[in-house]
Amino acid sequence: MDLTEKEKNLFRLHDKDLKESPSYHVEDGLMQSYNVNDDTVQVTFGYIKRVLLEVAKKRKVEIPNDIEFDMDELLKEIINIPNNFTDFNVLYYKNYDMLNKFVKDKIKGMNSYDMEEFLNYFTGIGGLNDSFREFMSQFIFKLSTNINMLNQEIDEKKIDTKNCDNDWIIDSTDEELDNENEFAKVIKSEDFQDWEDVEDLEDFEQKYFDDTQYSFQHKEEEKQVTDEELINYLKFLNSYPKIMEYKNNGFRMAKELRELTQKTKLNEFYSNEEFCENFKQIMAHNTKKHIYHFHGTQDLQSAKNIINEGLGMMRKDLSTTTYSEFSMDEVILYSRGFGGEIGREAIVIIDEPIEENGKRKSIVEPLVEGKKIHFCPSGLQGLAGKPQYIVNPQYIVGYVDKINKKIIFNSKYYDYDKFRLKTTNTRPKDVPFSNERIADGIADFNPNELEEQKDNQL
Repeated sequence: MDLTEKEKNLFRLHDKDLKESPSYHVEDGLMQSYNVNDDTVQVTFGYIKRVLLEVAKKRKVEIPNDIEFDMDELLKEIINIPNNFTDFNVLYYKNYDMLNKFVKDKIKGMNSYDMEEFLNYFTGIGGLNDSFREFMSQFIFKLSTNINMLNQEIDEKKIDTKNCDNDWIIDSTDEELDNENEFAKVIKSEDFQDWEDVEDLEDFEQKYFDDTQYSFQHKEEEKQVTDEELINYLKFLNSYPKIMEYKNNGFRMAKELRELTQKTKLNEFYSNEEFCENFKQIMAHNTKKHIYHFHGTQDLQSAKNIINEGLGMMRKDLSTTTYSEFSMDEVILYSRGFGGEIGREAIVIIDEPIEENGKRKSIVEPLVEGKKIHFCPSGLQGLAGKPQYIVNPQYIVGYVDKINKKIIFNSKYYDYDKFRLKTTNTRPKDVPFSNERIADGIADFNPNELEEQKDNQL
């Protein structure tokens, strides 16, 4: 099929001589269609629509050029409503003001924790907003895999499709399978740009990629696109602008709700004077002499274990399990993972000193064989395996208890005295051991210590 000038200009960006297959030409536009309805998408969809109409014309199937889905029925069909969210009307997606009013009424009087839970209904995997991606992906994938065959059909003899079933068609030539696999790889890395609220998408992207690969591997014998499928393809292309409008209403609402939730959370923390004073104290450091690293734990107990035992690591690089130099706001707001569990309850602070020669002190050591510590990987360093390295407690400054809004200073920290904490001295008189030695416990007990202390008292 001959290309229009706009199509030629677009496709030549990646194929100067226009020698590649249609599936190659539509790849960028189909990928971008998940996130934005721009010129690239419109030209690409216009080309695909012309192919579909030409196929319908050759088959003598009468399809109106502007055929589209009943949008009310479509929203009712595709939106995944959580079990405890039954009062939500999917038609709110058609009008941002209605959607906004529903959300504002629901969150009235909520604290930040409840607001985060409510936000997850919109932004979580399989939630309300994700319904649009799920619906769109089936058409985008199938248009990509079938466009070559549809284009070829225009120049071939008429094929009888009355007895074809409704299975989706996948062209199985080696060259096109290579293109399809390449398309799936790009989707894996680019498909989720507008999920601003989910920081950790690695596992979800992998699952989506695996599902796509499964479809390739379990294809049936090549079958022609049926007339019914042809009609649904056209309905999708014509309905796409409205789908994107409703999808964007949902993401706009989620963005506003996220900002409101964060503002509420910061106010809750900073209005606590004792917390705020201690928070400033533990965060204060000379960045020319110290680099602070921040590790989000799975729960509060993990933070307690870390200041007593040290931070277990599967790899030697601190960046596999920490972020450097967070601001105070970032410490409070940070969480990641599918449910936001990592860092939600506690953030551990680690001090990496800078030595006189300007080099960073090596604080990551191999874990002594046989030494057992509580270990719960955060995800950045992998979700399975055992610790091979450790940051010992003397480099753990403390942690931020986000559940109780408290700062826990680590008495084992090598520069603990700088905090000059006001504490009640409950230490018994005449105890010969230091606080640090007592904190080490009986695990490091040496019988000779008693003899030494006895000799010193004589």
